[in-house]
Amino acid sequence: MALITCPECGAQVSDRATVCPKCAFPISELRTDGEVKLRYFLDWPYNLGIKVVNLKTNEVIFECDRKNNSIRVRTLEFNVDGETEIGFSLDATGYWNMALNAQYWKNCPVKVKVKPGQKYTLRIVPASKSYLLDHVDVIDTNWP
Repeated sequence: MALITCPECGAQVSDRATVCPKCAFPISELRTDGEVKLRYFLDWPYNLGIKVVNLKTNEVIFECDRKNNSIRVRTLEFNVDGETEIGFSLDATGYWNMALNAQYWKNCPVKVKVKPGQKYTLRIVPASKSYLLDHVDVIDTNWP
């Protein structure tokens, strides 16, 4: 932890603060790197493989194959350097491969931008090829 000067009011503030305690300037927006917390919910009743990739560096952030992925809600924590686009791809086999339209989901169709020091929730609905990303202040362990 280090002290930095708030660009708005000049107060000394922790570099880990979300906002300046004196003027409420969003200190977290000054960060160029840091941890992101993302809680995702996979709205699908059967096991799917999932892969999360940093599209800036092609680094795999998280990967779990279909046979070992009975958990539909996970919280991922990872570091990024500046605003970063991440991609989610899904994998199924057999009948569910067709029902899911697996070719669509294999090429990281879910692409979201995240910022360091921020928290997000992401709901993925494979059947309708849709997703919703929300910026949150707190990761709610009861969600969804």
